[in-house]
Amino acid sequence: MHKLLFSFQITIKLEQDLKKVTQDEVDFFIKGNIALEKSKRKKPFAWFPEEGWEDCIRLGEVMPDKFSSLLEDIERNEKIWLQVNWC
Repeated sequence: MHKLLFSFQITIKLEQDLKKVTQDEVDFFIKGNIALEKSKRKKPFAWFPEEGWEDCIRLGEVMPDKFSSLLEDIERNEKIWLQVNWC
């Protein structure tokens, strides 16, 4: 396990040196959304986990080039997202 974690750490550092990964992205990957305040944008469905919704919002902020439409995609595709195993 230690070798795997060491390899991951080296890889992340190399990617950061190449400007392919930011510290914000690494922090989000490790911790998720750690904001104390809830966002103003309310989750669209009662079944959607609050923590998961906050993570989705933060993901769109950290990586807008890849996830800028994530929230809208979730809101428009409830049936598909209902199939996700949230446990």
